[in-house]
Amino acid sequence: MAIALPWEPGADPDLPGVGIDIAEVTSHQETTVRYALADEELRLLDAIAAGQLDLWFTRFWAAKEAVGKAQRTGLDGRPRQFAVRATGAAELIVTAAGRTYRVGFADAQNPPDLPPRRYAVAWTWGPDIASDRY
Repeated sequence: MAIALPWEPGADPDLPGVGIDIAEVTSHQETTVRYALADEELRLLDAIAAGQLDLWFTRFWAAKEAVGKAQRTGLDGRPRQFAVRATGAAELIVTAAGRTYRVGFADAQNPPDLPPRRYAVAWTWGPDIASDRY
């Protein structure tokens, strides 16, 4: 997976770029989930998971990673500094460092000739000046 966006001539170099992440959907220990998500995010996860906790947690995690890459900081060992605030059919809203990011997501899986595995893919689009989102 890859994502690229040309840097506009004269663009502010301090604006975030694009970010992408792919993570395998697996079960996680509750301690991992609690380390990665703040209480508000845990409530949101509980409200939308509907029997798909592993999938939705992985989407949240991949979204945080994608935003960390867009910010050029990575998660820096502090995943809670990236907060999933809302969900949609194919988009998460994540806040970090005073910015709000629209994060697209999709599910993927291995082709039939490989072991069966599922993945969550998440990406940011970069600066969207019209909406003041990234």
